Amino acid sequence: GYCPYHDPNCVRDKRCRRSLAFTPDCEGCNLPGGEVFDSAPRLRGAKIHGPLIVQYVVGDVDLSEARGADLYIHSVRGAVRLGGSRFRNIYIDTVEGGVDLTGARAVGVVLWSVKGAVAAGGLSAGGHVSVVDAAGPVALGGAKIAGELIVEGVRGSLQAGASAYSISIYKLRGEASLSGASTEGDIRIVESQGERLDLSGVEVGGRVYILGSKFGGVRVDKQEVLRKLFVL
Repeated sequence: GYCPYHDPNCVRDKRCRRSLAFTPDCEGCNLPGGEVFDSAPRLRGAKIHGPLIVQYVVGDVDLSEARGADLYIHSVRGAVRLGGSRFRNIYIDTVEGGVDLTGARAVGVVLWSVKGAVAAGGLSAGGHVSVVDAAGPVALGGAKIAGELIVEGVRGSLQAGASAYSISIYKLRGEASLSGASTEGDIRIVESQGERLDLSGVEVGGRVYILGSKFGGVRVDKQEVLRKLFVL
C-alpha cells in the first residue's frame, strides 16, 4: 500500500527521512512532509510526518482522510477537501472554491478568505476555530469546539449550531441559524444583519448579546435564553 519512495519504516528513521523526496501525488502513502507549489496535491489517506505547506496551486487539493502535523494552505484556485482528516493545526488562506472539513479533527482551525462554501459539519477542534471573510454559505452544524468559535465577515447563510466554549459572530451579511448550539460562555452577534436569526434550542451558560445588528426576525423558543438576551 506504499509507493517505493515512502516506505513507512524509512519515514520513521530521521536519517533516512532526510533523503526522501516529497511527491504530491501519493494516496495512502507515508510522507515526510514538505512543500507543494503549482500542481494541486492528491494525498487522500496519506500519513504526513511533518509540516505540509501547499501554496499557489491550480486545481483541487485533496487531503481527505489524511493524517499529519501542521497544515498550511495558501492561494488555491480550486477547492480544498479535508473531510475526515486529522491534523494538529489547519491554516487556510485564499481559496477560490469551497472548503470541506466535514468530520475533520484538529487542535486549531483558521479559514481566511474562502470564496466558496465552507462545509464543517461534525468538525472537532481542541482549541479555537476562526472563519473570516467567507463568501459562500458556512455550515458548522454538529461541530465540537473546545475553545471559541469566531465567525467574521461571512456574506451568505451561516449555520452555527455548534458546541463551543463561546460563539462570536461579527459583520455577518445573511441569514444566521444557531439552532442547537451550546456554549459554556457567551454568544455574541455584533454588527450583523440578515433576514432571520434562529436561536431555537440554544443552550448558553453565559449571556446572548446582539449588538448593533438588524434581522428581519428572531426566533427564540426557551425562556431561559430570553432572560439572558441583551439587545443594544
